[in-house]
Amino acid sequence: MSLFIDDGYTRTATIEAVPGLHPGGKVEYRPALSLKRTEYSVVANSNQPAKINDYENDLIAKQVVCLDAAGRLGAITKAEAARIEPTLRNRLLNLILGFEAGDEAGDVGNSSGV
Repeated sequence: MSLFIDDGYTRTATIEAVPGLHPGGKVEYRPALSLKRTEYSVVANSNQPAKINDYENDLIAKQVVCLDAAGRLGAITKAEAARIEPTLRNRLLNLILGFEAGDEAGDVGNSSGV
């Protein structure tokens, strides 16, 4: 774990299954920098649901490196992000934006091994 988010740095998190809502799995993601968190706050306060949804879809598609759940393995497209179960979607957003911690021991680091 580092004080700074270096380019290419990723974290992992275990996604617990929520019976009746979504399966469990693992996610590898790039934590967002402070600017993205500020942008999200501005967009979220816009009271424009379509704008908020579009920003969230884009953020998930850009920041999730790999989602391994229910036999699905790989990155997420913007179109797929729009269809993620809402409870799981909120968990992904909280992880990406740093409102929730991932698995510290599972931090992947970056290409320079940091």
